[in-house]
Amino acid sequence: MIQMLTHRKLRLVLSILAIMALIACDLAQEPKPPTWSNTIEFPIIKETVSLDDLKNEDNISEQLYLDGSDQKTIFAYSDTSVMDSQAVGEQLAFNDINQAFDQSVEDVSVTGSSINQTSAFDPVGVDPIEEIIPSEMGPIELDNIDPTSPDPFQLDEIVPDVASIPNGTTTTIDAGELEPITKPFTFDAFSSADFTDGDLTITINNNMVIALGSPINIQLQDSDGNDIDGGLVTWNTIIPTNGSESRILDLSGMTLPGSILVEVTGSTVGSQGSDILIDAEAKASSFNILISGAGLVVSSATAKVPSQTIAESGAMTMTDSENKIEEAQIKSGSLKIEIENDMEVASDLQITITSLEDTDGTAFTTTIPILENETALDVTNIAGYSLVMDVQQQEVQYNYNIVTRSTGDDLVTLAETDEVTVTIALYGVAEGEQLFFNGITGIIEPQTIDEAGEIAISSDSKLLVADISSGSISIDIDNQINKPDFQGLPTIVLTIPELVDASSAALTGSLTLQPSPAENLLTFDLSNYDLVFPDTATQVLTYTTQVTTNAGELGKFGLEDSIFVDIEVSDMEFASVNGYFTQDAIVTVDEILLEEETKLVEAIFETGNLALSMTNGIGVIANVDFKIDEFINIHNGDTLQLALTLEEITTPQVTNIDLSNYKLAFHPDSVAPGVDQAIHYKSTVSLPPDELMTLTFGNSIAIDVDITDLAMESITGIIEADTMV
Repeated sequence: MIQMLTHRKLRLVLSILAIMALIACDLAQEPKPPTWSNTIEFPIIKETVSLDDLKNEDNISEQLYLDGSDQKTIFAYSDTSVMDSQAVGEQLAFNDINQAFDQSVEDVSVTGSSINQTSAFDPVGVDPIEEIIPSEMGPIELDNIDPTSPDPFQLDEIVPDVASIPNGTTTTIDAGELEPITKPFTFDAFSSADFTDGDLTITINNNMVIALGSPINIQLQDSDGNDIDGGLVTWNTIIPTNGSESRILDLSGMTLPGSILVEVTGSTVGSQGSDILIDAEAKASSFNILISGAGLVVSSATAKVPSQTIAESGAMTMTDSENKIEEAQIKSGSLKIEIENDMEVASDLQITITSLEDTDGTAFTTTIPILENETALDVTNIAGYSLVMDVQQQEVQYNYNIVTRSTGDDLVTLAETDEVTVTIALYGVAEGEQLFFNGITGIIEPQTIDEAGEIAISSDSKLLVADISSGSISIDIDNQINKPDFQGLPTIVLTIPELVDASSAALTGSLTLQPSPAENLLTFDLSNYDLVFPDTATQVLTYTTQVTTNAGELGKFGLEDSIFVDIEVSDMEFASVNGYFTQDAIVTVDEILLEEETKLVEAIFETGNLALSMTNGIGVIANVDFKIDEFINIHNGDTLQLALTLEEITTPQVTNIDLSNYKLAFHPDSVAPGVDQAIHYKSTVSLPPDELMTLTFGNSIAIDVDITDLAMESITGIIEADTMV
């Protein structure tokens, strides 16, 4: 009985101590792995046991601990038991865990680009033109000759018998022939003149005591006494005393020297029976001859020449060209006027080019002085001037006057055949070069502007052929050359040979370009095109633009302006591509969440199998790198990692890993009650950059991870509550 009580007492004490140990031992501290819970069963009895009775037991120990600043003592019970193999259930099993990876169209793409292009018409010009105009002097007009008289013709000279009559005698004078008398006469206005027109007015003023006539003849003679052809004037009427009669001598075709003789012949009727007192006064009575001239025109002369005007007008015909000008502003050009003066008189050239206008619409006009027997040259920069003419009559109109300077009292020799040669030339920067224009209203020769360039695109892959699923090209054209309300509009054709449609035709578009500010827009949806590169060396889009104008259309063009072309290529995405793919790998990172109460620091696998099944749906060779961070090789400490080549086949490709060589390890900081743990895995799919392949998007690589038969031979951690007997 005592022995039974003693045994019961011992069991009771041990139970109490165990309870106290479980409750009191390190209660102020967090649990430290490994920890677990135990169930201890004992019958309910009534027993009184003192702690002093237990302190000498082998499995009871007295331990000190600090409670704040106080030192306290507890009694701890310890026991060692073999624990059955702890089977971890489904919380670490990977049953049919699958992950599918899709490589979408965004994974292989090209980044768009834009380019700005400026196109201008070829210079529009006309060939230089030159006109040489010989301007003859033409008929020379002389000033009128004021009435001038040679010495008077006295009675005693033409009727010599009167001289012998004594003064104071009253007698009659008989009718009879006049004694021919010659008097010298000088024309002050010329020394020689060949007349083509003009009149000499010869007037006889009879102051003699007897009448003259009929007839009375006046013959002009040269200084040698030779009759001048056409120089005879006759009066067939009687000129009475104190009477006056005039006759006109037509000078046309007559040549007169400057010094002549005036011969008077004819008859007199005498005193007509009347007595006349003959004295010295009667004997000296005379008639005079007044010579004047008007409307004098000579073909040549040595004379005092008043100012003459040589008038010319005409047109310089433009060289035949497809460029037809209605109005054209000159960009660079010169007007040359050269005057070669073969005359002995100085003059001034007053010229107007009516087809050449300044910015105010005023015709070009200038005056150029010319010295006698000299050449004058005038060159004017006509940049900014405009040529204005009829489109159907391409001529430059001009007119000019050569105004000679009066010779005053100097005699000069001139002939109507004397010339002033005027050369008018229009040319560009230098003689012989074309005139070019800033702007033109008219018809211009057809223009063809060819431009070419490259549009840079960016892609990590080297593409040969790509079926475009999305993308666009936009071409915005600002036509600042043509002006509104006119024809002559150009057409632009754009071609990009690297973009082809289903029939392998290059992307091409055309548009008639309306003048600014109108918008000219060409757009292309690239989803109907393929991107084709001849090789992988040059991954750029090349383009050509051709701007053409129609022939024969009247337009207004700003030739200093341009056509601005903005080409914008958006990002392109593809349905499928063929080429070499250097791109970011397809990376999938995920985790398997462990939601059980067991929190592991480490678990060494006793058994287990990891099956990695990969199905290649993208149709190309791929490299797969599969990694589970928490699976550690127990022999070398390496993380579980597989590097596989996925062949271009559609059947699953399976790789098995024996997990008995691995352990499951978590960082100790992640182990805490109530905090879920997770196994992290990473799958990386990459394409070999040196393999030519065709990639079809929308498909995927399916990777299934299946972990089975997993059991641990040892674990470290916070173990889920269990019953240990």
